[in-house]
Amino acid sequence: ELVLGTVRGGISARKSGDTMVGGIIQPPYKLLLGGGDGHQEPYALWSSPMAPNSSTPSQVEMLETTATCGRTPADGCLFNIWEDEGEHHNLASSQTELFRELLARADVLQQSVYSPRRSRGGADEMFQALCSTHGTTFHGGHFHWGPFLA
Repeated sequence: ELVLGTVRGGISARKSGDTMVGGIIQPPYKLLLGGGDGHQEPYALWSSPMAPNSSTPSQVEMLETTATCGRTPADGCLFNIWEDEGEHHNLASSQTELFRELLARADVLQQSVYSPRRSRGGADEMFQALCSTHGTTFHGGHFHWGPFLA
């Protein structure tokens, strides 16, 4: 089982939103849950085997190309990634029991997801807050704090 993460509120909330389960891969199936408003997921497009190339959309076009990956079989996103590597055939409405099982699993996993305190200010403020939480002192500079494992 592989759990996929995303940010509640979608890509626009990546600096302040809470971490959420954005999907699960339980071979051969993959469930996706949209994190944006209306369960929207950006970058919902297929690239050519050789990408990027002259047909590759701009960054803005990719962000605006969304798919709804909701919480019901009618608007959910479920794929058999062994038989459909490109995720062209959505099985959510035809495999409703499997969709609901994977959704229930995502809900259980969501209860233990760690959501780091994301900074609403600059990096220095974030690191100062992290250090004070852990009883250390931040002296400025650049470093990596992570990974966030439980």
